[in-house]
Amino acid sequence: MKKLIAIILSVLMLVCVCSGCGSSTESASPGAGSASSSAGNVSSDSGGDAVNVEKKVVVGVGSDPETLTPYSSLYGDRYAMLCMIYQPLVCLVGNEPVNVLISGYDQVDAHTYNLQLFDNIYDTDGNHFTASDVVFCYEKAIETGNFSKLGSIESVKALDDYTVEFKFTDALVFGQTEVIFSIVFMVTQKAYEASPDQMATTPVGTTGYVLDKYVEGSSLTFTKAESGYWQTAKEGEAGYVAMYDANKLDTVEYHFISEPSQIAIALETGNIDIAGRISAMDMDLFAEGGPSHDGFTTYDITGLFYSITPNCADEEELSNINMRKAIMYAFDAQSIVDGTFDGQGVASKAMNTPNRLDYDPKYDSADYFDYNMDLAMEYLQKYYDETGKSASDVTITILVVNDSYLEKMAEIMQTYILKLGINCEISSLDSVTRKTIRNSREGWDLAIAGTTCYDLYVADMWDMQFNAAKSATGSAGGWVFDDHLQELLIAATSPATHSIETVNAFQDYMNEQCYAIGLCIGEYHLACANWVTDLKTGVYNEISPLSCTYDWSAK
Repeated sequence: MKKLIAIILSVLMLVCVCSGCGSSTESASPGAGSASSSAGNVSSDSGGDAVNVEKKVVVGVGSDPETLTPYSSLYGDRYAMLCMIYQPLVCLVGNEPVNVLISGYDQVDAHTYNLQLFDNIYDTDGNHFTASDVVFCYEKAIETGNFSKLGSIESVKALDDYTVEFKFTDALVFGQTEVIFSIVFMVTQKAYEASPDQMATTPVGTTGYVLDKYVEGSSLTFTKAESGYWQTAKEGEAGYVAMYDANKLDTVEYHFISEPSQIAIALETGNIDIAGRISAMDMDLFAEGGPSHDGFTTYDITGLFYSITPNCADEEELSNINMRKAIMYAFDAQSIVDGTFDGQGVASKAMNTPNRLDYDPKYDSADYFDYNMDLAMEYLQKYYDETGKSASDVTITILVVNDSYLEKMAEIMQTYILKLGINCEISSLDSVTRKTIRNSREGWDLAIAGTTCYDLYVADMWDMQFNAAKSATGSAGGWVFDDHLQELLIAATSPATHSIETVNAFQDYMNEQCYAIGLCIGEYHLACANWVTDLKTGVYNEISPLSCTYDWSAK
């Protein structure tokens, strides 16, 4: 019935009015996946002038952001809500950096960059945003300790009202520039210092939206700012960024629903319009052929990249390469995907991800520690022969942060390790304690962690994890001291020598030494009402309401 009404309305609108139909020209994030819809090709009218409906969308997400301060740690749901208020200097759209608050930048030398701001930026309180505010924001972000990628910044300086100088202690690795300029949200110092709670519940940013209501544990509502939006560029014009388009929506609501099954129910009953991260079981309800497919569209989204790092400190069991290889051949990565993500994901084939521009497809068909218990037992016996130890002397501790996905991975891996006849324990800790233990030489043997896949190139991730020269301990990864690894890393990450060949050389040596391995890339599911005709996600795979297109005549 809903489809019939939508069709009738569409026909009537074609008879009554003549309006142009448009869609966002910006591609979805690296996390964008395939879609299944019951409505076929539906025209979108992001302007919404054809129908007298409120331009409002309600998004169901799994958690309350708890704070809206721009310098809190970033993750998908929180990042999405912060983007309704704040903007970075640059954002990443698909595989391309897009200028948001800057018109461009110049590289002065290997360590210095000068950024040129637009001169007409104002926040929603009417404060003029200038170079001194950029300095304030980056200093504040560094002060919080939540942005490890900013560790290479030596100084940020305002050269004049609209020019900012960034100096770095080391030359940036390939692709790192865009990352550093995209991960800090901008505010005016005046608005931030006027906030009674550092913008935790009183945010003021430079988008065209303001926080209207925040009901803790329940919902957030953003509405169009009365002051308007400083950026007047239209779609297709220089300066236009779809994820900050203030013309598509009047109101965006986020409802916090912790249980995936309840998110599915809320979508089915019309309480929300877009459902984030529904379960695979509930996905079947809305997917093609499902009982609730009519009126909805589903999307499969690439999630985090998970990897395993062994503790190679001299006194630890995994300092021995035979023990490292025994462990890595002893588990089936696909079984971890199946058990953790209901089979919705892929086992990794490298310490890299296929969406990055420097990933070599040859690894897709390569043997990458494929499950082989016989080979694992051979390596384990070599370890016993070399060390004189036996199974009773060995206990492997798997370290994870207390996250349900990571804990499930650890449990499955523990099951496989026990089959080797050695003891295995799981240490699941809060993020602060986990970080402290991970940075010590003892107390852990295997660390499983997830990271985003939005970097255009793997260089930045590798530089963060394996550059011994930038490590406080002088070691790479899990307490690795290897000069050859460092040489290969520099070649793979330096702008002058970065290439598929140098990236592969580093990857191959990592495999040979088993210093770290990619485990899997998870997937999760989104679903939305069919009048949301093109669902877009951003760099953290968060739903980006302003980037989506809408057919208001079908609502």
